[in-house]
Amino acid sequence: MRYLIILAVTAACLNFNKTFKHLPTWYTHATGMANAGLATTKFSGDEIAVYNKAGVVIGWIQNSIIFNYEGSKALAFIDKQDVFAFGGNNTYLGRFHNGFFRDKAGNAVAWVRGASDGPITLPPLDRVAPIFMPVIKPITPIIVTITPIETYSWSNLSWADFMGQ
Repeated sequence: MRYLIILAVTAACLNFNKTFKHLPTWYTHATGMANAGLATTKFSGDEIAVYNKAGVVIGWIQNSIIFNYEGSKALAFIDKQDVFAFGGNNTYLGRFHNGFFRDKAGNAVAWVRGASDGPITLPPLDRVAPIFMPVIKPITPIIVTITPIETYSWSNLSWADFMGQ
């Protein structure tokens, strides 16, 4: 029943020219109260929306793989709490802890619903999840990283800079 309601709300928010409108505020608050935790932005599977400091969707997480906004390109992957670039030499980018993506200095770059112990976040603007390209998660490189102290400030890095694009 829950998925039928989500499907109906999603269909009502779509235009015929394949652009997306944001979900109504009542839906955002209802899902936030009904589903506490990281994965509160579920539409069809296990994808999680990633937001910038303004609350705008900038990417997606599905099965520990971080995708671009359109869901067409795998950008990075999460192993435990470490974030690594996808492909090439699997460069260490930062951490994903308590719902915040943090740069190498410990400053927040982006966040997901349910994030805690970080800077103030604006209410998110939801969007319908895209269809993701199938990918295989690479092997995590063996590295030793020193975890920086997490701050309550936003990083100067943009999401694209953090992802190494």
